[in-house]
Amino acid sequence: MKKFLLLVIILTGLAVYSSIQVISYISKPAVCIDCHGSKYNATAKGSILPSHTNSSITCIDCHSGNGIQARIDTLNVVAGAKILNESKPVINQLFQANFSFVNSSNNTRFSLLKENCVKCHPESDLKGQMHANNTTCNLCHFAHTKQNINFEAIGIQTHKNVKCTACHGTGTDIQIPSCTQCHEPHVKDATWGNDVCLGCHKNAHIPTRSMTFSGNEPKELCKGCHPSEYQNLTTNGGKHNLLPSCTSCHPAHGVIMECLDCHGDTTDEFNAKHYPHHQNACTLCHRYVAKCTACHNPHNPFSGLPRPATDQQIAEIAKQRAQILTAPTPHPARTPNPDE
Repeated sequence: MKKFLLLVIILTGLAVYSSIQVISYISKPAVCIDCHGSKYNATAKGSILPSHTNSSITCIDCHSGNGIQARIDTLNVVAGAKILNESKPVINQLFQANFSFVNSSNNTRFSLLKENCVKCHPESDLKGQMHANNTTCNLCHFAHTKQNINFEAIGIQTHKNVKCTACHGTGTDIQIPSCTQCHEPHVKDATWGNDVCLGCHKNAHIPTRSMTFSGNEPKELCKGCHPSEYQNLTTNGGKHNLLPSCTSCHPAHGVIMECLDCHGDTTDEFNAKHYPHHQNACTLCHRYVAKCTACHNPHNPFSGLPRPATDQQIAEIAKQRAQILTAPTPHPARTPNPDE
């Protein structure tokens, strides 16, 4: 009787020890990595996973329900998945099948592995300014997926002191507000919409101030703030209106390209000839004109040009000009500037 009792004690001890070892093994991330290695090893920037693993928090700690029974059920699912995963090659070879977890009867129990943040983070601790009612943790906090840039933006730049709920409401249905609910338009009586605002300021969560464009913004985007320029360009712009975007000449807000960046071939003509004065150099009459825009409106290049003059008018202007240049002056003679 004593021998039998001793044998029972030994077998029970071995069973308990084996169970502890199995539970300890199944609880380790190494078991999960067999199927989910890419999610565990290739952690996205900003993920909350490293902070949890550094605190010795395992996959099962997060992916299980509350209480001992829930943990046991979760371990049972993981153990079954591990056995099936190791048995797949043998099963497929014996039965000439293509077995997977998708068609496994155990698949429905995987819902037990859903993440459960409130086990360690009670809802009573989550009533801060950034947490809306009836929302989910993974709406903002990511463990295995790519970090959302909007989450990184929280707490920086213009909107750093604004609650998420102030713009997006408190329900699970995210609301997209109008920028003008809080921000005064830059130009009064202009046509405003979020597409116009974000055309320059890009991301609403990180509203840029540099306003550097991508190069493919439609002209209609600029119309909201620059209606007269848009009307002038699209009506009288000539070849400039054939350009795909206003950003072809304005790569950043407030930046104006030099005309010669595109019209470099006109430099020689400007110093030699120009219709209708093709027989004389432009600089003979326009020696002090510093910019192309003195004659050409970039949004309507021909609007600033005078009417064509007759040969007699040209000769008279040249004569008057010559008299001005050769007229006596009370001031001492100066050395001509070769750039003039």
